[in-house]
Amino acid sequence: MVGHLVYGACVMVANIVILHKFNNFTGWGEALCALMVMAYFTIYFLENLLAMFPQVYLLFDHTFVEPAVWAGLLIVCLQASVFEILFGRLKLLDPADDGGYGDDYDPEKVTLIGPGESASPLEGPEGAQQELVAVPGGPASSGG
Repeated sequence: MVGHLVYGACVMVANIVILHKFNNFTGWGEALCALMVMAYFTIYFLENLLAMFPQVYLLFDHTFVEPAVWAGLLIVCLQASVFEILFGRLKLLDPADDGGYGDDYDPEKVTLIGPGESASPLEGPEGAQQELVAVPGGPASSGG
């Protein structure tokens, strides 16, 4: 009985971690994670009804009637969620990891180059000058 609960806890923790790794929440990913957790209970219940699975035959009712089982699953899920939130916040404090935002951004070094202008701070290799060129059919050549 304990092995089946550990497997169920692993399924739940894996889906909680997946939920915390999402970068946008549209409802589809959350629904899939909920369905994967519900699939554990559904398959466990269906195997419980069939005598061809002697390891779990008639075990579902006895398992999930115990409050300690529900408390254990709840604690494991809450612990996984707290750790994911905590590690996510701690990662933001790491000065070596800028999170892809580039803390060394200097607006003085960024220039837009127009036709015939110099690319002074951002020159190409060996002092080559860069220019913006109008693309045929683009907004600059529309004439309107």
